[in-house]
Amino acid sequence: MDEISALQQSMDIVLHEKHELENEAEALKNNIRDLSEELASKANSSGGNTAALEATKASLLAEKASLEGEKSALETKLAVFQKQLKEAEQEIEQLRSIEPPTQQMALLMDELNSLQQDNDKLRQQLRAKK
Repeated sequence: MDEISALQQSMDIVLHEKHELENEAEALKNNIRDLSEELASKANSSGGNTAALEATKASLLAEKASLEGEKSALETKLAVFQKQLKEAEQEIEQLRSIEPPTQQMALLMDELNSLQQDNDKLRQQLRAKK
């Protein structure tokens, strides 16, 4: 149970980190779009700052690629955690399916002991009558 809880926590953390990276990637995508529009506008109006805007755009594209790589790594990590969680849940289910026969065995043993005690009492009564 502790293992499942730990896996669930890890999975939640990875999902949170993935969500944050997706938000950052979306923000970068919007920045790139805005810069591209600004670049096109400035290129039409003046020709002076296009190199600086191109450099900024390239930098943002590189950062976006990096974030996408991190996102991919987190998705892989999430898949591993999900697999481990599934395996742990299957193991617990197997243990649960084993448990009822053990309980049933204990009840049968109790009943056997009770019958043996009754048998011993009847033997003693029989011996007493002989």
